[in-house]
Amino acid sequence: MKDTSYKSLSIKSLALYFIILILVGVVFHNHFVGWHWVLWGVGATTFFFLGSWQFIERSGNMNPKRFLLFVFVFALVIRVLYVWLMCYYYTFKTGIPLEYGAIDSLSYHRNALQFGKIIESGHLHEFINAIYSHHIAFSDLGYVITLACVYSVFGPNILIPHILHSLLSAYVCVLTYRLSDRLFDNRTARIAAVMSAFMPLFIYYCGLHLKEMDFAFFLILCIERIDFVMRERKNLVWNIFLILFSSLMIFSYRVITGLCLFVSFFVYIFVNQHIARKVRAISVSVAVASLALFVFSGVGWEIKNTILYAIAHVDYNFQYLPGAFVLPLPKLTVDGNENLKLINGMVFVKNIIGFFAMYSLTIAYREKKLRDISLLALVPITYLAIVSSICFFSIERFYFPALPCLTVLAAYAIAHFEKKDMKWFNAYLVVLLVAIIFWSYYNVITS
Repeated sequence: MKDTSYKSLSIKSLALYFIILILVGVVFHNHFVGWHWVLWGVGATTFFFLGSWQFIERSGNMNPKRFLLFVFVFALVIRVLYVWLMCYYYTFKTGIPLEYGAIDSLSYHRNALQFGKIIESGHLHEFINAIYSHHIAFSDLGYVITLACVYSVFGPNILIPHILHSLLSAYVCVLTYRLSDRLFDNRTARIAAVMSAFMPLFIYYCGLHLKEMDFAFFLILCIERIDFVMRERKNLVWNIFLILFSSLMIFSYRVITGLCLFVSFFVYIFVNQHIARKVRAISVSVAVASLALFVFSGVGWEIKNTILYAIAHVDYNFQYLPGAFVLPLPKLTVDGNENLKLINGMVFVKNIIGFFAMYSLTIAYREKKLRDISLLALVPITYLAIVSSICFFSIERFYFPALPCLTVLAAYAIAHFEKKDMKWFNAYLVVLLVAIIFWSYYNVITS
């Protein structure tokens, strides 16, 4: 696919966003979100679609090392500037340098302060006892401990964790590049890195005092390192440590995602023919042993309870399952959630990325690469299938950790998009238009 085609896709997507704004503004003018929030959406969509297209065109002749360094530095600068400015914005709007309705953020902050005092005291046994006896679920404990460690070093400055989010978010560009370059080709890798650098949601979550940016980083790091070890088999001790550490962090951020990763890893191990039997046996043994340590440790109760609760109590909504890669839809009509209004354009960008991530499976089948991308695809498929089928189906935050995986898949689809595929994209734009109009109508009549 030529760069002019990427330009065409970007312009079509941006044009659709403006059409949607006009239609929703006219049809639901008494319930429209207002121009303050529209400016956020226009800024996010324009920044991504036009910015990424221009960046790809102008960096086409750079050698890979210089390109990757340039993308990383650019992404880091953009993110640091954003979190610095948003501290002032949120302070002006809410009175504190945290997002609207920052209940979870304040909870993380207060719990981290408590753990931080224990860490500073140097009483390790108190720290361990606090982990096992604290009211925080293990799915939140990893981020609370991370915050506590940051506070113990830098003090309880809310801006510091946001800058660290920015560093991890910028490094996601490097991880998506490396993973794409190994799995596919350099053109896909460049598109993946640039889309990651310009992805509005990757920037947005740097400015929040939540775990999602760190969570997404550890998930893509784990997948990238697994792929590296299985293909290159270099620096095994260090890379296996990174895999186990990132897996532990994933479990400690959200147990169900760790289970999805574990299941996907097993499928990946057995469907890939390039993995030798000895490597397969060792990998399975290490994975089973690691999961056993989780299960029979103090966190085993939460793994068991998570599965049993999901079976017995969760109200599943399987009608949303086909839209797992695409959901949620942008919020363009009035309600009380300012955060959803602010990210309306960012969510629209994800809606476009979701189409290409889905279509990448068709292209992978066409190019006989389904086995190669099995781990990369199965992790978001299993995780998003669960999220879209439960009561959180309309909350973007729960979809976010899978976005780096979707970005790599989308980059692969865009890089290998053919002229005959364009009709499907055009049809999708029509479907997306109708879906967002209907979603706006639904929100109006239920508000």
